[in-house]
Amino acid sequence: RLRDQLMDQMIHAVAGRDRDADDAGELLRRELRGKRFLLVLDGITDLVENQWGNLMEVLRPAARRSLIIVTTQSETVATAVGTMPVLTLGPLGSDDYWKMFKHFAFGCTEDTEECTMLGDDWDDVEEDEELSTIEQIASELAKKMAGLPLPALAIGRALYFRRDDEDHWRSVLEDELWESQDVSGISPALWLSYRHLDPRLKQCFTYCAVFSDDYVFRKEELVNMWVSQGLIYSDRSDMRLEDVGGEFFDELLHRCFLQPIGGNRYVIHNSIQELARAVAARQFFMVTESSGEVPQEVRHLTIRTSNLSKLKSDLQLQISPSPDHHFLYRVRTVL
Repeated sequence: RLRDQLMDQMIHAVAGRDRDADDAGELLRRELRGKRFLLVLDGITDLVENQWGNLMEVLRPAARRSLIIVTTQSETVATAVGTMPVLTLGPLGSDDYWKMFKHFAFGCTEDTEECTMLGDDWDDVEEDEELSTIEQIASELAKKMAGLPLPALAIGRALYFRRDDEDHWRSVLEDELWESQDVSGISPALWLSYRHLDPRLKQCFTYCAVFSDDYVFRKEELVNMWVSQGLIYSDRSDMRLEDVGGEFFDELLHRCFLQPIGGNRYVIHNSIQELARAVAARQFFMVTESSGEVPQEVRHLTIRTSNLSKLKSDLQLQISPSPDHHFLYRVRTVL
C-alpha cells in the first residue's frame, strides 16, 4: 500500500534524512522541483482511493521524463496506474534460473554471460555442463521451484551455509514437503528454509509476525524487542544480550529473511511475512478493518485500524465479567 512509510522512504532517498516536518508532501515537492527521478514501487498489492492521485500531485514539480516503475501481481493495480502497455513477466528460463540459483547457493555465477530466452529445457543445462554431485543435487532442486526467484533465494541461502555437506543437500532434495506443493499458500522452499534455522533464530524470526506488511524498522528496534521478550540469551558473560541479538539479526539478514532498504532500515518480503504468521499461528494477531474476534490465546497484538468501536468490540473490552482475568493481561506486545 502507498502509506506514510512510502513518503518517509522517498524523503530519506532524496533528502538523506528522516522526515522531521508534518508536511511530508511539501518537503518532497521542494526537494524534487526541477529534478528528474526514477521511482521504483515494488510489489504493490492494492491502491486505496485517491492515494495514487495524491502521490502524483506530490511528484508533479519534478522535471519531465522522470520515470515510475511499478511491479505488481494485480492486473487491477497495473491498469489503474499504467500509462504504457503492461509488461507481463513470465518465469525465468532454465539457464538463467540455474545461474541465479548457483549464485545464491554457491556464491558464484558467470556474470558476463548474456541472458537466454525463456524456456524449460533443463536437459540442456545438464548436457552443457559437467556437474559435480552436489551441483547435480542443486540442479534437481532448482527444477522444483517453478522459475520463481524468491524460493531460489530462500533455499539457496539456506544451503549456502552448508555448501560442503552433501548429505544435507540430498535430505533437502528428498524432503516430502516438496510433494505438498504450496502449504497454506507458502512455497515449500520457504518452509524448508525456515525448518533448517537454528531454534533460537526460529524464535526471533517468528516474532517478526508482529509487524504489518511493509513495516520499516531499524536493526536496534527489532533487537531490543527480542531482548525485551526474553528471546535472546547467551552463555558468554562478556557479551551483552544486544550484541548477541545483533548477531542473530545479521544471520537472518544473510539468509534473506530480512531485506535492507538503506540507512539502517529494513523490511520483510510479503511472502516471508506470511511464513512468519503461519508459523506464529494464534499467538500473534493483527486487528484490521476486516479481522474477526481476537483469539484468547494471543500474546502479541498488532493494531492496524483507527475504528475504536471495532477495536473495543474485537478486544471484548465491554463484556469481560472479570477484568483481572481478561486475556489482555497475558498480552506481551501491542504494536
